[in-house]
Amino acid sequence: MADQWKTYTEAAEILGLTLEGVRQRARREAWRKTLGNDGKARVMIPGGEGTPGGDVPGDRANTKKTTGRLPAKLPPVQNSGEIDALRERIEDLKADLDRRRGDLDRERAERLQAQAQAERLSSELAEALREVGRVAQESAARERDLRDKLEAQARASSSWWPFRRVS
Repeated sequence: MADQWKTYTEAAEILGLTLEGVRQRARREAWRKTLGNDGKARVMIPGGEGTPGGDVPGDRANTKKTTGRLPAKLPPVQNSGEIDALRERIEDLKADLDRRRGDLDRERAERLQAQAQAERLSSELAEALREVGRVAQESAARERDLRDKLEAQARASSSWWPFRRVS
């Protein structure tokens, strides 16, 4: 059967899926989409979908097709040696996953520790800057006081008349 342009509703009826199921399948299998003259979105259902040999309407077992990563049916296992090898591979992958999770947990803990240290140093720096500002204000006040005292002494000791009156 040739490819067919159908609305999502029509495709859901033909394929025996929900509207969301059709949307997801169209996205997953990269079906072509267009907007019809009536304003409704349409998808191109590939030939063989919804026909004998393809999906049968209402048959949900047949609508669960793979996305190309695995074959539709796995080949039968020939001997227990293959099963043991697969089990060993699964255990290796689980161990690798656990190791990577441990690494991620350690990295997360180190990052949180570094973040806490950065926050502590930031607050210490802010406190030190406040202290520097306070010391600068105090030194400016002392300088003003000393300048005022020196000017007062200079005025008192440098009169233009060499002798002072005694009263």
